[in-house]
Amino acid sequence: MFWLFTSIVLPSMAPVACMWLVFVVARGDFKDKLHPMRAVKDGQLGWVSLAFCGSAIYELPPDVGSARSTIYLVALGLIGISTLWAIWGVVQPAEFPSTNPEEKLLFRLTLGLTLISAVLFVAVHFAKELRGLFISH
Repeated sequence: MFWLFTSIVLPSMAPVACMWLVFVVARGDFKDKLHPMRAVKDGQLGWVSLAFCGSAIYELPPDVGSARSTIYLVALGLIGISTLWAIWGVVQPAEFPSTNPEEKLLFRLTLGLTLISAVLFVAVHFAKELRGLFISH
């Protein structure tokens, strides 16, 4: 449980949580600039997804056979998409606050990608333990 918190929850939520804490105590015009959504509105979660995929590749156990190359290719594909979307947010930032649903699309896409990458990282990290449950020696 500690690994999940320090490796998945903390990297995903710390920037938003810190901005929220400062947002709560801020005053006036400064408060508008610190809205927690500003931390993730332009695809910044793509960088978190990239980190999860890189960590999954690093932790890939050598004894998973043919699944290793499949997981490796999936992770590389997710890295490519994550990078493109994160860069797209820098090139084409969304207005804030925005009532246009199209401007929230990049946030939603990178949020979904981050969730998929987190699941991949968790599955790779616990691969040996899971294999031990289903394969008797």
